[in-house]
Amino acid sequence: MMTKRDFMKHAARTLLLGGLSALAYRQATSKKLSDICTDKNGYCRKCPSLAFCGHPNALSFKETTK
Repeated sequence: MMTKRDFMKHAARTLLLGGLSALAYRQATSKKLSDICTDKNGYCRKCPSLAFCGHPNALSFKETTK
C-alpha cells in the first residue's frame, strides 16, 4: 500500500520529469536564429527563412529590397 508521503514523492518526480521533457522538446523544435545566417557575400537572398526571419541582417536586407 502506498502512503501519502510516497504518493507525493512520486507525483513530484513525475511532474518534474514531465516539465523537463516539455522544455527539452521546446528547445529541440524551436527555430533558432543563426549568428551567421547569410551567404558568403553577407546577403540573406537565398535563405528559405527570409520571410519570417528576425535576424538584424535579414531585417536590413528586407528593408533595402522593398
